Amino acid sequence: MAEEVLSHAPGCKTVACKIRRKSTIPVHISLYRPGGTCMSWPCGRMWGVHLDPEIVEALVALVSHTEQAVSIFDESDTLRYANEAFRTIMGLEPDEYPTWAELMRLSYSRKKGTRIDAEDMEAWLSSARGRRGKQSFRFNEADLYDGRWFYVGETTLPNGWMLCVFSDITSLATGQRKLRYERDIARRASLTDELTGLSNRRSMFQRFNELAKLSPDIPVVVVMLDIDFFKAVNDQFGHDAGDTVLRHFSSLLQQQTRRNDLAGRIGGEEFLLVLPNAQIDSAAALLERLYAILATASPLAANPEFRYSFSAGIAAANVGEGAQALLRHADEALYEAKSNGRNHYRIHKSDLSSQQDADGRRFHESPTDWRLLQ
Repeated sequence: MAEEVLSHAPGCKTVACKIRRKSTIPVHISLYRPGGTCMSWPCGRMWGVHLDPEIVEALVALVSHTEQAVSIFDESDTLRYANEAFRTIMGLEPDEYPTWAELMRLSYSRKKGTRIDAEDMEAWLSSARGRRGKQSFRFNEADLYDGRWFYVGETTLPNGWMLCVFSDITSLATGQRKLRYERDIARRASLTDELTGLSNRRSMFQRFNELAKLSPDIPVVVVMLDIDFFKAVNDQFGHDAGDTVLRHFSSLLQQQTRRNDLAGRIGGEEFLLVLPNAQIDSAAALLERLYAILATASPLAANPEFRYSFSAGIAAANVGEGAQALLRHADEALYEAKSNGRNHYRIHKSDLSSQQDADGRRFHESPTDWRLLQ
């Protein structure tokens, strides 16, 4: 298979386009930036059409020169491509490719780019992460520190890559801007758990049902988690300490999940993870990482010896099962974990067939020992 590298369009310094050909039909396109691949896809599978080199070169040039700010983030939420307009409004240098969280921190510290009116930047980030990349498409509106106002469209692929397009709507009347801003604040509040910044129960179930309807063929794993003996934490150390533990655990969930995973607080000390394009083993590995972190974590500054744990139940979607059945299976597995010593996870019995030992039983390693699952 021969490869042809198209020359840069005039003034296009950050993107090159490579087309892999077989005969005269282009079947694979990769967009490159200096230092690495930006994104890569088979033309026919991605867009349903085959693109010739002239079209691809024009596409790259247009994206590079449009006044709309265009950026692409990968599944880890790291910036992989940004046109000149995006770098200008965000105050980014040509060689800067931060994660989205780092970009927001830069905006906050430099007072350039997205305006963030928050006393607690990390709390703001936690809340924003709970909404980012959870839908195939969403829009929001962003104020910039220079006074401009932008309409932002976010398109997210099943693999987690995201396209962001900023359109300047500063010319809208000031009164209309205020109304739209207040509407957005109210909408976000209705979908977010105020204490932890995670999605709330309503938002989690709504998004999970949407995922089940829109992408029925995508493998999904659900994890129910419950902090062990949480009432005792409140009783012994006070409700402020309990709130600290909830925020600490929520932060760990965000750190250990992917951007397109759904993480939410659905009860007092109960949490839910919805992991699209995941398997039982990857969900189990995520939980083992959490257990390892909590073994040495000290979230209460006034009580450095304090430790806490959690129990969890895992379930994977089976053919013909709906969202409610999957949630019920995860809840049943969680109940088994809590009824048999806590501080470990259980996998629902319907998901054990592919991971059984010679006796037909499934076991896994807990943080402290091996626990046998019937």
